[in-house]
Amino acid sequence: MPLTPGMGNQCSVRVAVVLLGLLLADVPAAATRGVVMLDVDGETTQLYGSSHALLIGNSDYTAGWPDLESVPRELEKVKRALEAQGFQVDKRMNLDSEAMKDAFEDFIAAHGYGAENRLLFFYSGHGHTWDEIGQGYLVPVDAPLPASASGHPGTEFLRKALHMSQVLAWSRQMTAKHALFLFDSCFSGTIFKTKSLPGQPPHITRATTLKVRQFITAGSAGEEVPARSVFTPAFVDALELGWGDLNKDGYISGVELGLYLQAKVPKHAAQSPQFGKHPDYALSRGDFVLESTVAAAAAVSSATPAATTTPAAATVPPPPPPVQFLGNVQVNVNVPATVYLAGTEAGEALPGRPLNKQGVPSGSLVVRVETEGFQSAEQQVQVRRGQWEQLVFELQPLARMANLTVRSNVHGDQVFIDGVARGSTRLDVELAPGRHAVRVEKDGYTPYERQLDLEAGAAVVVRAQLNRVQEPPPAASARETHRSRTDPVGSLQARRQEACERECLETRRLCEEEEHRTVEAFQQRCLEEGGVHCAGVYEECRRTGTMVGGEVSRDSECSGRQQECEHRVVAKCEHVSERKRNPWRCEREAGECLEGCQQ
Repeated sequence: MPLTPGMGNQCSVRVAVVLLGLLLADVPAAATRGVVMLDVDGETTQLYGSSHALLIGNSDYTAGWPDLESVPRELEKVKRALEAQGFQVDKRMNLDSEAMKDAFEDFIAAHGYGAENRLLFFYSGHGHTWDEIGQGYLVPVDAPLPASASGHPGTEFLRKALHMSQVLAWSRQMTAKHALFLFDSCFSGTIFKTKSLPGQPPHITRATTLKVRQFITAGSAGEEVPARSVFTPAFVDALELGWGDLNKDGYISGVELGLYLQAKVPKHAAQSPQFGKHPDYALSRGDFVLESTVAAAAAVSSATPAATTTPAAATVPPPPPPVQFLGNVQVNVNVPATVYLAGTEAGEALPGRPLNKQGVPSGSLVVRVETEGFQSAEQQVQVRRGQWEQLVFELQPLARMANLTVRSNVHGDQVFIDGVARGSTRLDVELAPGRHAVRVEKDGYTPYERQLDLEAGAAVVVRAQLNRVQEPPPAASARETHRSRTDPVGSLQARRQEACERECLETRRLCEEEEHRTVEAFQQRCLEEGGVHCAGVYEECRRTGTMVGGEVSRDSECSGRQQECEHRVVAKCEHVSERKRNPWRCEREAGECLEGCQQ
C-alpha cells in the first residue's frame, strides 16, 4: 500500500485482528463435552465447544485516512472460511471510535468468560505505530491523521484510536482458554519481539489445552503492507486448503499457522511475519487449535456414510467433518428457527445455513425446532459415534385465527360456541377459521342462535337479541268471574287496559329489534370498510417492505400489521356503534304508551 504523503515512514496499514471465539453451549456438561481431539499418544483431548466470531472492517474513512476498498472483499473471504468450519460469525463494518470499542467489549462480555471458550475478533482497517515508544494503534473511521509520522501523533488521534495495550488488557481480562490475534499490517510492539516459534511444529498434547494468547503479524513496523494483501489469502488458504497443517495430524495449531505464514508470505511480498505470545506465563503455555478440513474430509470419505432420519433435499449443505468418539447432528430448516437438543436451546438454524452441533453424546436424542408464527416440530434421532445425523424440518405456518366478539341486550346470559360454554357477554374469543355455531341463552328469554363462517384474520361482532318469554295470563279466579258477571262494564275496561299494555310491550319489543338491526347494520358497514382499508395496509407492506429473512418472514410481518389494523377497526366500530345506540327511546315511548292505557 503506498505511503500517504507527509507521513514519513508511517505505514498506511490494514489491520486484521482475529480472536477466534468458540463458546461452549449453555447445556448440561453430560450433554455437551466440547470438541474432542486425538493427541500424539492416541488419547482423547478435550478442547472446545461451538464457534463464534466477531469481524470488524473499516474501509470508508472520514477524517483524512485513505479508503481501503479491498477490506470488504477480504473480510468476506475470512468470514466464509470460518463459517465453513462451523463458526457463527458477526460482521461489523465502518465503526467509529465509540462503536468499535463497544463492539469489542460487548463480544467479550457475551463470550469471553467461559473457561472452555475460544474467542475470535477480526479487525481489518488502518493501523498506526508511534515509533518513539514502539506502540501500535487500531484506527476507527473517525480518527484524524496523526500529527507526526513517527513522533507524537496528536491529542485528537490518541483520543479516537484504540491502543494495542487495551487489546492486551482485554486478552488478559478474559478467562477463555485460547485466543489468537492476527494483524495484516506493518506493526510493532513488545508482543511481536518474542521469537517463540520452534523449528518443527509440535503435536497435540495435554499441554495444548492450557491457556494461551497468541499473536501473529504480517510484518514489522518498518515494512509496508501491499495494496493487495498476501497475508489474508495465505491465512484463508491455510484453513480452506489445509496448508497450515504442517505435520498432517488433522489439526492446525497456532504455532503451525505462524510457521506456515513465516514461510509463505515472504515469497510473494516484502514482509516478514512475526509471532509472539502474551508475556504472562499463565497465558503462554497452551496452543491454539483449528481443524484441518482437508485431512478431516479425507477421513470422512473412507468412513460409512451417515444415515438421515429424513431424506435431505439437494440444496441441503453438507455438514463439516465429524468429531470422532462422539456423535454429530445437523439441523436443516425452511425458515429461521431456534433448535433445542434434549430440551436445551442449542442455537439458531437458517435456510441454507443449518445448525451443525458436534460432540453430541451417542444414543437417542429428541430434536425440536420452534419459531414464531409457525407450528413447532420434533424428531427423534439415534446419534452414532463419529457419524453425522442430518435432520430436515419443514415448518408449516400457523393458521391465522379469527376474532369473534359476542354481545347481547341482557345481563347474566350464557354463551355457547360449538356447544361449549364460553362465559357471558361481553365475550371476546379467538377461533380457528371455519363454521361455528353461536348460542346465547338466559332463563325467561328465548335463546339466540346463529351459524357463522369465519375467515382467517377476520374480526366479527355478534349482537344477540334475547326476547322475554310471554307468559299466558293466569286463569280468572271465582271472585273475578263473579265480578265480571255482576260488573260487566268494569270487566270490559280491565280487558281493554290489559290489551293496551300488551300492545305497548309489543311496540317496545319491535322498537328494540329495529334499534338493534340499525346499529348492527351500521357496525357491519364499518367493519367491511375497515377490512378493505386493512387489506390495503397488507398490500402496501408487501409492496414497499424490506424485511430480513425471505418471503415467509415478509408475509408474517405484513400479516401482523394487518391484524393490528383490524383490531383497531373493531374497537373503533364498536365505539361509534355504541354512540349511535339509543336504548332510552324505546323505553320512553313504551312508558308514554302505558300511561295512555291508564286513562
